Amino acid sequence: MNPIAEPSAVDELSARQLAGQRIVCGFDGRRAPQSLLRVVERGELAGVILFADNVRSKAQVARLSGALQATARPEGLRQPVIVSVDQE
Repeated sequence: MNPIAEPSAVDELSARQLAGQRIVCGFDGRRAPQSLLRVVERGELAGVILFADNVRSKAQVARLSGALQATARPEGLRQPVIVSVDQE
C-alpha cells in the first residue's frame, strides 16, 4: 500500500482563508452588509452571529440566512456558512 494522500480542495485555500474559517462575526442591521458578503465570498469568514438588533421575524431571519448561504465561495469551502444566534 502506498500511503500517499490525495490532494484535497482545502489544499487550494490560502492561509487567510484557512484562518477565516475559524472566525464568526456580528454586524449591524437586519441585512448582511455588502462588505460582509464580500468577505464570505472570498472565503475569509466562517459565519455570523445574530443579536436581537439583527432579528425582526422568522421570515426575515430565513431570508438573511438564505442570502448568506447563496453567497458563492471558493471551491474548497463546501460547508454551509455558520449562522448562530446569541440568546440570553
